[in-house]
Parts: sequence; C-alpha cells; structure tokens
Amino acid sequence: MRIRRVRKDESERLRQVRLRALAEAPSAFDSPLEDEREFPAELWARRAAASAAGETAVTFFAEDQGDYVGLVTGLWEVEGPGRVMIVSMWVAPQARGRGIGRRLLAAVVDWARERGARQIDLWVTEGNDTARTLYEKAGFVPTGERAPLDTNPSLIGAKLSLPLGG
Repeated sequence: MRIRRVRKDESERLRQVRLRALAEAPSAFDSPLEDEREFPAELWARRAAASAAGETAVTFFAEDQGDYVGLVTGLWEVEGPGRVMIVSMWVAPQARGRGIGRRLLAAVVDWARERGARQIDLWVTEGNDTARTLYEKAGFVPTGERAPLDTNPSLIGAKLSLPLGG
C-alpha cells in the first residue's frame, strides 16, 4: 500500500478514480457524478497539474498493487488565510478497514502543516458514521455548522475542523 501525490501527467487517472468515488458513494460528495463525467479534459489536466505543484491544491492517491483504492483532495485557503478544506475523501469498499483513510488524512495534514496552515476543515454527511469516526479519531471536532447538500437537500452535511496551531 502506497500513498502518493497525483502527478501532472495523471489527469485521466484522476478523472477515473474521482468518478469511481462519486459512483460508489454519491451521498458522501456534494458534486453530481453526471456533472463531473462531462467535465472537459482540460479541467482534469488543471486539477492534476495543481495537485502536482502543491501550491493551492493537493490530491493523494492510495495505490495497492496497481489498483487505485482511495483519494483525498485538500484546497488551500478556500475559507480564509491559513485554512485548508478537504473537499474529497474516499476509500474503495474492498480496501476499507485497513487504515487507508487515516493515512490519506495524514498526508493532507502533513501538506497543510508544511504550507503553514492553522486549520483544516471538511464536511461529512450526517449518517456517514464510519467517516465521521475516522475524522474524529484524527482530531477533527464538530463546529456546529450544518447545511443540506446541494446535490440532495434531504441529506445534511456537518462541518468538522482540525486546529493545527501556528
């Protein structure tokens, strides 16, 4: 099992893994699969390049014997100076329970600390107790903010934050 940053030349792989995540766990994301399927190749190329550069965004893959079984994406200063927002986190069903989610989160936390972030935020769909437990074990705490998902207003997201100090 290897956790590594997406490379600039992996736009198609990024697209494939992201679409796989959206198809497998649509209620965990606030982005519709149908929309992202239609994104142009240039958008995926920009995302891969931004991740490889690591200045404003980062995506890490979890790779297991040639299969891509997880990903996480963090965006720099989405909600203000010194803050990172985790906007995508997924582990394939066959790979769950092996610590991959913890390792993906740790990769983003390390990246955020290297950049001087003071806080990491994320949203988790209420009822996704496995993900919420993972986040809370990693030190994320509820902020009290809740909002319906744009893609399915019957589902509610809860915001969690991890203070990093600094």
